[in-house]
Amino acid sequence: MSVNTTKLGCAIFQDAQIMPFSQGRYAAYTRENTLIRECLCIRDFGLAFKPAERVPVEIRLPKTMIFGGFLFKHFGHFLLESLARLWFAKDHPDIPLVWLGRDGLWLDFQTEILQMLGINNATRFIDHPVCIHKLLVPEPGYLSQSFFASSHADFLAVQDPVPTLPGKRIYLSRRHFGGESCLTNEAELERLLVQNGFHIYYPEKHSVQEQLTYLSSAEKILSLEGSALHSLILLRQLKAQILLIPRPKTELNHNFLTIAQRKGFCQSILPSEGLYQNILPVHQSHVQWKGELNLPLVLERVSQPDWSPYAFYGSVFSARYS
Repeated sequence: MSVNTTKLGCAIFQDAQIMPFSQGRYAAYTRENTLIRECLCIRDFGLAFKPAERVPVEIRLPKTMIFGGFLFKHFGHFLLESLARLWFAKDHPDIPLVWLGRDGLWLDFQTEILQMLGINNATRFIDHPVCIHKLLVPEPGYLSQSFFASSHADFLAVQDPVPTLPGKRIYLSRRHFGGESCLTNEAELERLLVQNGFHIYYPEKHSVQEQLTYLSSAEKILSLEGSALHSLILLRQLKAQILLIPRPKTELNHNFLTIAQRKGFCQSILPSEGLYQNILPVHQSHVQWKGELNLPLVLERVSQPDWSPYAFYGSVFSARYS
């Protein structure tokens, strides 16, 4: 499977056997019992899920179907990985989609995004081993952290931005999102930002279209590194300047760099030196570290009128952060 070209293809497999997701594994096999690597969920570090062993098929589907992939419940993974093959489904609305995952339940934001993209294909969730007469496996237009095809970016860009409101600055908060935050003083950060003219926005309280409307009206968007920003791939363009707050002691997720480069976002990352204090490890959580933001330093940096990479890093800065 090529990832060096924006011209995406689609592989075809006759009598493909799909093994449902179970205990962190799934797989698809040819009728000769060879693993179909094109169906695997690949990320920059390797496989997201190990291949499941082949077991006897219980159901045969005598039709042509499109392989949708793994149906992620996580907002960011759904946007980047579950939608990665749907560019093909958009052009073939009469061919059903097949999905794998932990369950076949659709969340509201997933249904809304599919409607925005114009995906109306019938769907089938695979929860038992099945054999599909003809399985179409589109090449993913997005590979986690490393590749974003221009044609796939065009497919996802379905909403026009609203006019920019001069001076509108937004802080995209994770404080009410649920789960353990990596910021121990986010409430105090919000209070100080409001005093300095920022609007505090909690995206999980709004529909996806409402989020896009609100965010696209901003002149500047400040956000902790998080998947809420990934919704911006659904915009045709964005004039706002984005400033990311990296998580403590954690390398920046390169999805933000890959997306910004493909979409042409003006995005900068706050330099990490002196940004955190009192950093502690977090156990039994998706957050590895939590820390206290150096609020005077953050306020000093966000008071800059220009948030472009040039303003933060000077005339010479790494292309990976632009």
